[in-house]
Amino acid sequence: MQVRSFSGALNIYLKACILNDGIPFELKLPSYNEKILERLKEADDLNNLSPAYKNTKDLIEALNA
Repeated sequence: MQVRSFSGALNIYLKACILNDGIPFELKLPSYNEKILERLKEADDLNNLSPAYKNTKDLIEALNA
């Protein structure tokens, strides 16, 4: 079966919900090991190194400073 539109895909999903009496797939929380958690924290820390700019003018001024 080929779905050609979003509404077609949604209809298939909703019918599967009815047939399964709920969401047609398993929902579970991700389980991360310590190494992954460390890497996620490291990435988050790196994202916070530079300030957020409200507009491009502020960014350009900071780059030229």
